[in-house]
Amino acid sequence: MAEFCLTCWNELNQTNLTEQDVRISKDPDLCEGCASWQPVVESYRGGLSRLLKMLFPKIFH
Repeated sequence: MAEFCLTCWNELNQTNLTEQDVRISKDPDLCEGCASWQPVVESYRGGLSRLLKMLFPKIFH
């Protein structure tokens, strides 16, 4: 699975997620976006409906 820091994840997916929206790794990992060692996004918090609202805000409002 690809590992991205929150900043690179947001740039890649054109989102504005915060640390409250996702689970961040406790240990640093190599971000595949910026190639630096830092905590990366592990998963989304909340259910599928919250994920869809974050990724497609114009459709699910």
